[in-house]
Amino acid sequence: MGIIDRLAARFGYRKADQVQADWLRVTANDEQWAIPDRSLPQGQSELYLRLSWVQAAVAGVARTAATTGFSVSQLKGEDTQAVENHPFELLLRRPNPLQSRFELLEATISFHALTGNAYWWLNRTNENAEPNEIWIIPPHRIQPVPDGRMFLRGYMYESDAGEKIPLERHEIVHFKRFHPLNSFVGLSPIEALATIAQGDLAMQRWNTNYFDKDNAKVPGALAFADPIENDAWEKIKADVNAKHGGTKRQMMMLRNVGKGGVQWISMAMSQKDMDFLAGRTFNKEEIFSIYAPGYASMLAVNATEANSKAGKGTFMEMAVWPQLVSIAEKITNDLLPAYGNDLVGTFDDVRIADRGMQLAEQNAASQVQTIDELRQGFYSMPPLADNKGARLLSEPVQQAAAQPDESAGRVQLAQTYNYQITAGIVTREEARAGLGLPPLPHPPPSEYKAKFEAIAAGVGLGIPPEALFQLMGLPPALLPSVDSVTVQPQRQLPAPQEQPPPEQPQDEPTDAPPDTMRQQEAKAYRKWLKRDESRQPDGFKAAYLTDADKATIYADVRDDSAKALRFIPRGNDEPLPPVPSELQITDDDIEHAIAAWDRTFPNYAGLLEADAQSVGSDL
Repeated sequence: MGIIDRLAARFGYRKADQVQADWLRVTANDEQWAIPDRSLPQGQSELYLRLSWVQAAVAGVARTAATTGFSVSQLKGEDTQAVENHPFELLLRRPNPLQSRFELLEATISFHALTGNAYWWLNRTNENAEPNEIWIIPPHRIQPVPDGRMFLRGYMYESDAGEKIPLERHEIVHFKRFHPLNSFVGLSPIEALATIAQGDLAMQRWNTNYFDKDNAKVPGALAFADPIENDAWEKIKADVNAKHGGTKRQMMMLRNVGKGGVQWISMAMSQKDMDFLAGRTFNKEEIFSIYAPGYASMLAVNATEANSKAGKGTFMEMAVWPQLVSIAEKITNDLLPAYGNDLVGTFDDVRIADRGMQLAEQNAASQVQTIDELRQGFYSMPPLADNKGARLLSEPVQQAAAQPDESAGRVQLAQTYNYQITAGIVTREEARAGLGLPPLPHPPPSEYKAKFEAIAAGVGLGIPPEALFQLMGLPPALLPSVDSVTVQPQRQLPAPQEQPPPEQPQDEPTDAPPDTMRQQEAKAYRKWLKRDESRQPDGFKAAYLTDADKATIYADVRDDSAKALRFIPRGNDEPLPPVPSELQITDDDIEHAIAAWDRTFPNYAGLLEADAQSVGSDL
């Protein structure tokens, strides 16, 4: 670097970059004379004011695209991570003191569609500085300046008064469409629609004149077949103009013309004859097909819901989305490098997707892709933590070994103490102290064992022990005793006893008289019937009861069950039965309660089986 260059660098100047490729320099020299003057983009922009179809199509695309969200992401390998509240996002929300984000994007997309070019002016000092403001410059007031040494030297701003202001390359962001014959400016679709636009404007003018100047009267001539004298002819013309005139177009009147009498000769075609509406509709559809494909189907008066949805999908995918991608990639290339490396700007995807097709594709991909790959490919989401997404969706989840909680350990410790108490290793008091339970006031009586087992079963079902103690008639001082009772979840049948050898004859039991055995069998038969109301006498195998005895007991039990509960409908005059002050409990009542317990708690059936007389005396 020379001395002059170093001194210039201190004052903020730098040497202009030279283009090394010869063909670029030659191209710039050739096309510097092909840059159109300001009249061409100005005339293209005026069509937005004069041609309704152009304004409808351009505004539809621009206003829809301007409402789309924009975000900046940071590249990390093959993935991107959103940057929250990036400085450029904040700048875009308020690009300058006079415009909002919507206004800036609407003007940018509209100019881009009308003229093929859109220009942003950035308020910054050099290409590495972050811009402070963004302004839109109308395309008819700015032109690129090709240069044979730098390819693009900069841009020239020209006011309506003819004042020219040069602008550096880092000050301008140039959005342009593809142009097959020019590398510096974009091609406007209006150039392809020039003939259609001129014809549609002429049709509008003719239709306006027809209704405005001519009062919707078709031009023609009134022909008289007879030769009429001059005096009479002048009077006829005056009368016709006075009564049927009033328009700017004079009606032609002819005499001595025609086949006979008075005849009207039309001298122009009507709108119907010319297919005026069909012609304008064709112009509209051709303009929409270039600017906004699918827009005509959305706005058609007779469009069905299916046609409208299909048109909206086409409009979003072929008209709006390409505009958004074009602007986002230009921002990424020209603006975001000033904020750092590997930054990408994107607009939200507005394309309407086939949700059913997406779910089917995702379901098919889930057979061969891991959960993390599905999250990244279909939802752009990061992998799951702790390597949880490194498996197929169809693979079972490997559950970690469950850690025993405090309650489970306490139950296990209680079972261990219960075994040690049974084996005589520790006393009951020592076991209760190890579990943190208070000592017993006194050992529980052995005759209360059946009641304690029933209470323990009720506690296991969630019934408060105080209510169970009150129901069993036990003193509250014995309340801690229920903790030491072991509850069997299901009654086990006793193991069958071994039969004595055949050579030793069985002796008949002589320790109880036949009447006592008959009474015990009758009691057992009653209990068997009360436990299940569906049981029949034939299902009980009796050794001492006859069939008549079984039938009598069956009838008594079923009659007692029918009288046990009786509903009195509301509104009857029948009084409620009196409640006795004293209640006498019999053995049958106790058997009834035991049977009800077994039906209510089938898993604890048999826990209340005790001697009826001892339990009855306790109650």
